[in-house]
Amino acid sequence: MVYKSYEYDSFRIFTIQTDQFKNAHIEVVFQGDASTSKLTEKSFLSEIMCFSSKKYPTRKDFVIRMEELYNAYLYGVTSKVGNSLLTNFVFDFLDPYYVDEASYLEDCLTFLFDTIMHPNMEQNGFDYKSFQIIKSRFRS
Repeated sequence: MVYKSYEYDSFRIFTIQTDQFKNAHIEVVFQGDASTSKLTEKSFLSEIMCFSSKKYPTRKDFVIRMEELYNAYLYGVTSKVGNSLLTNFVFDFLDPYYVDEASYLEDCLTFLFDTIMHPNMEQNGFDYKSFQIIKSRFRS
């Protein structure tokens, strides 16, 4: 395995090269101060952001796009580590080495960052239908 770290002004990228797996795994991690009230808010936020996006406004559209990317999968995880609250957006997809499409990696990265940067919002809030679905998940 080959480990590399890339330092930028506002973020760091770590890579691990291995020949053991046919999948690629990306995590985008946001860190903030931990408090009990924020844990639920951040968990809800990561769930609703991984449910749909501005470009793929329904869950069906969102899932179809992930299937077009060879069954890629995006999910959010929120955890408390010490005094920090970490919100991870985790994206798993097929290793581009096994795909004949030249734009596959770019398509995967575009999907991931479009989802994070352009959530499914209406006016001043999230899409009402998506909001209600995620809210019902949290109640059960």
